[in-house]
Amino acid sequence: MKVEKQRIDPVRLLIKRLALLGCIILLIIGSFGLWHTYQEEQASLRLRNDAQAHLQGLQQRQKTLSGDIALLTTDRGREAVLRSQYALGKPGEHMMIIINGPAPMAATDTPSVLKTWFKKAFSWW
Repeated sequence: MKVEKQRIDPVRLLIKRLALLGCIILLIIGSFGLWHTYQEEQASLRLRNDAQAHLQGLQQRQKTLSGDIALLTTDRGREAVLRSQYALGKPGEHMMIIINGPAPMAATDTPSVLKTWFKKAFSWW
């Protein structure tokens, strides 16, 4: 008889239902937290992939710049860069001889007209 009374007891039944409702509420709150964590994980995964792509681009650029620096350390490399940058020489041409023009004549001290007239006018001075 006591067992039957415990099953039908309304207070005990209310407590069980409240406990079940509390568990369901905790489950819902936990699922929201889990969903939020999942979204953050997806966002961080996208950021990681973007950072890796950026890193690969920087590594490729570093290789290119290292090659350019190695090229510029040699005379032939500097010459090739100057030729391509300033359009000097023909493609495939390896050597150019630059001939300087004639040296300019030294400027002689040519007397001015006034100075010449003064010397002629006052030759005794």
